[in-house]
Amino acid sequence: MWSTDGSSTTRSSGGCVYFAEDAIKHVRDEILTHVHDIEEVVSDARRSEACPYFVTRSAIQRTGQFLILPYNVVLHKPTRDSIGIDLNENCVVIFDEAHNVMDAIIDIHSAKMSYENMVTVLEATMTYHEKYAQRLRSKNLYYIRQLMTVLRHLIAFSAAEVGHPAMAAEAVSEFQFKAKIDNINVFKLLRFIDETKFAQKIQGFTDSRVETQGQLKAGRSDIYSVVAFLNCLTNSVGDGRVVCSRSKEEKERNRRVAHPGYRGLKF
Repeated sequence: MWSTDGSSTTRSSGGCVYFAEDAIKHVRDEILTHVHDIEEVVSDARRSEACPYFVTRSAIQRTGQFLILPYNVVLHKPTRDSIGIDLNENCVVIFDEAHNVMDAIIDIHSAKMSYENMVTVLEATMTYHEKYAQRLRSKNLYYIRQLMTVLRHLIAFSAAEVGHPAMAAEAVSEFQFKAKIDNINVFKLLRFIDETKFAQKIQGFTDSRVETQGQLKAGRSDIYSVVAFLNCLTNSVGDGRVVCSRSKEEKERNRRVAHPGYRGLKF
């Protein structure tokens, strides 16, 4: 953490030593004077003991003339908002290699979740619930239990798919009905996960347990794969599809929400 007193910025205990406001502003002003590549930004930031990520974010917010960005940053509004990019009517957006844009849109608006992701997150959430049930507010307990219910139903649905074709596409509403999660308000569940930073808490909880007890921890992608999948279920489009597939080689059952413009798309 950092505290500011007058014109100086000082460290307080418990925070990242590179999240230094004065140092970040100093390096930001340097890289805005002439063009830097990534290595030069990192080198200048390291020399000034500043975080190159926050240096770059600050620089983006200070310049409004010309930006070169990956497709996923331009096309994904939450990402644009997080770094302060506003595509208003005065902006001109030019896509290089535009034939790749459609693939980028598919990737941005799709999510893949494996059977193993669901089982791992359910086990971690159950352990978290068991440890903290007496300390949590009733509202938080309600949504944690709701998340466990959703995961149990999705896991049961996956097990029931064993005798079905290797790949099948379902409309989102039909999938929710068959998986018996159509009575769950996914919007409220996701709001709870976002507002309480529950994904980060589960990740930190499992990380701490593996350090102290040597238990197998959830992979960093497990909880975020589940959250991304649930987010896709909230898309208000009729052409969205859930593709349920089983890989013989990996012996896993995957779910993927296809971009709504790609009815019947095979993954």
